[in-house]
Amino acid sequence: MAGYCECSQSRPGAKNVVEIGTYNGYSALWFCLALRATGGKIITHEIDVKIAAVARENFKKAGVENLATVVEGDAHDTVTKLKGPIDILLLTLTNQAMQTMLRSCCP
Repeated sequence: MAGYCECSQSRPGAKNVVEIGTYNGYSALWFCLALRATGGKIITHEIDVKIAAVARENFKKAGVENLATVVEGDAHDTVTKLKGPIDILLLTLTNQAMQTMLRSCCP
């Protein structure tokens, strides 16, 4: 729910959300609710193929599969392929991994 509040209130025009660490897609689902209003999308990165499949199924059940893209693989590699600005970056990682990821996402 915090993601929905963040996206809809403090970043009302957010269109490009990136999440590192998808897990079951719960956080991304909240962002998708807000992104419906802005026409935006979320790209979420997950290293575990089985967990990524669970998230995709949850997005489909919630009717937001057109707003959420799940990228499988190590985010240290996959985020380097992102194009364009990032309006909101959601990191659900250890502190050490977050520092490394921030350097990759925001050089």
